Amino acid sequence: MLRRFLIPATLLILTASSAAAQRVEITPFYGFQFAGEFEDRFDEGDFDGVDVDEGETYGLFLNFALDPGGPEGGQIELMYNRQETELQANRLFGPDVADLDIEYWHLGFLYQWAPGQARPYVVIGLGATRLESPGFESETRFSWSGGGGVKLMFNQNFGVRFDGRIYSTIIDEDDDVFCDPRGCFSYDDDTFLVQLDVKGGLVLAF
Repeated sequence: MLRRFLIPATLLILTASSAAAQRVEITPFYGFQFAGEFEDRFDEGDFDGVDVDEGETYGLFLNFALDPGGPEGGQIELMYNRQETELQANRLFGPDVADLDIEYWHLGFLYQWAPGQARPYVVIGLGATRLESPGFESETRFSWSGGGGVKLMFNQNFGVRFDGRIYSTIIDEDDDVFCDPRGCFSYDDDTFLVQLDVKGGLVLAF
């Protein structure tokens, strides 16, 4: 588990070294990912009755200030988030269980207020979700996230951060056709994986 975290963490930290002119924040975090749900717009997809278990999540934030002269304002954010969980398929004679690893790789924009000790913020991100389960090929899908939180800074270089987000991943895109006596109509019947999490971490700023 630690080795899988260190590889993306090292890549993000190396990216930070190329932005020496900017103020950089590195935040390793740990948190809790609530049970995920596959949402089908018309409840006709292959994922009906399939859920993702709740569990721990961990990862790294890497933030670059757009205005290095001060902490207030916008930041570009890179996020890596990993959850090791299980996939539950609720069947008539009991649930089918499979291990599932979920990774979010997102590039986002964060805006924070108040250049003082407490800095509330909102954030939105776009990127990819990687799904991996033993015995199956890994899948990578487009996803987005949004949320907010607060940073509590002890001084210019150290603080803590509390964050909450919603994640939505496009799992399956289908075009279906509906016919009635007046004719036939096509519509999108897409399936999404939706998750929520809360997490906290130590902010290292330089």
